[in-house]
Amino acid sequence: MESTEKPKIAELGCGTGAGGYYICNNMECDYTGIDMQQSAIHILNKIHKHDNLKGICKNAQYTELPDESMDLVIINETHISEMVGIMTKEDKKIFDEVYRILKPGGYFCWGNAIPDTTWKPCIKYLSSKMKLISSKDYTKEAILARDLDAERVELYIKAIKDNLWISKIPGTSHFINKTMLLLKNFYRHPGTELYNNMVSGRDTYKQHVFHKVT
Repeated sequence: MESTEKPKIAELGCGTGAGGYYICNNMECDYTGIDMQQSAIHILNKIHKHDNLKGICKNAQYTELPDESMDLVIINETHISEMVGIMTKEDKKIFDEVYRILKPGGYFCWGNAIPDTTWKPCIKYLSSKMKLISSKDYTKEAILARDLDAERVELYIKAIKDNLWISKIPGTSHFINKTMLLLKNFYRHPGTELYNNMVSGRDTYKQHVFHKVT
């Protein structure tokens, strides 16, 4: 890659594109965010609109991006590799897609909190295709971040609950409570099972970086 060429970055499971928007505001790059939820891509294009950020609604197993077109592929806190101790067929397809779209010399950065026993088969497979150059465990920091953010999340969820029109309808409290629990699980909020899984060590929050050498 010539020094004057902007790096090309793809994020699989980009959600609403907040991460891509931040990166585009802090460096020159061509950023492609891919998510299978059309509503997420709609928010990306509306709220996180940027000249260098493009949102595409696709399944990460079949991005349809050109072969060897990306300098960096990111997967961050998206729902893959969640089966305990198993790399699923779907996981393998995503990893193969990452390898396909990466340029020779490109990098794959993967960070998430998943069952600790699931890292092993996934890392083994990825290491058969690319070189693992960095591996860090941020579980303690992730737990601390949730603890420090707990008050803000509680206020945020309360504000949503208080302003939901459906909450005014008698008999909807069960639905409202389930919805609020989904939000808390999204944050791995203290008290949720996902948070407790990190505290117990069942789930670990790690970041791995791979280099496509050839």
